[in-house]
Amino acid sequence: MRKCSIFTARNRRLCCPYPFGVGSQKSLILEDIPKIEYFCGQNQRFLMKSDIDIRNYLIPTVIIFAASIVAGILFARFHPSSDGILLFFQQTVGPLRSLPKYKLMPIIFGNNLLTSFLAIGSGIFFGIFPIFVLVFNGVILGNLSYHVYLDKGIHYILAALLPHGIFELSAVILSCAIGIRLGNIFLNRLLEKPAPDLKQSFMNSLKIFIRLVVPLLLLASVIEVWITPIIVGS
Repeated sequence: MRKCSIFTARNRRLCCPYPFGVGSQKSLILEDIPKIEYFCGQNQRFLMKSDIDIRNYLIPTVIIFAASIVAGILFARFHPSSDGILLFFQQTVGPLRSLPKYKLMPIIFGNNLLTSFLAIGSGIFFGIFPIFVLVFNGVILGNLSYHVYLDKGIHYILAALLPHGIFELSAVILSCAIGIRLGNIFLNRLLEKPAPDLKQSFMNSLKIFIRLVVPLLLLASVIEVWITPIIVGS
């Protein structure tokens, strides 16, 4: 369905293609706007409202993630035994770094893709899993960043994280925000409160996942495997 054109104050008339008949148009007077809204504006306003809702969830999602990073840094700062997380990370991820880059990239991409998809899909259950993803990854990132800072300094952290982290974290945070929104919609439905259609919201979320999250994660994995090592010199 094509988008309605905007009527002008000069002629106070609006031209809108009807959904019936290909290419048919009819000039309508201002009093016909309620009919036009049903044919041309209803779905468009719903999608715009969905986008606005997602943006409203992004701010709390970023706050949760940032607070988790700070918690990870503070935990590493005041609990020296927390370096066990760094050792565990090195033992787990270290062997993967010896893989050829063409094998390592799909592993990183697949892992992040699965996490982001689960954050959206399982978010319907009250948003528990996406919140867990935010807290867990934030604490781990903060903890590891603190220990790497003590060893190699802030410049190394920025060089190792920023190039791919901008895209990867954006994709993960967006996925978690969508998952939390779906959980809130599901909860409101259970409580019989006004809420968007859950099925339609989930389908719109999958479109965002395919069109935005997947490309961001793919770009992030390429940068992490082929570009980041060049920047950090290892």
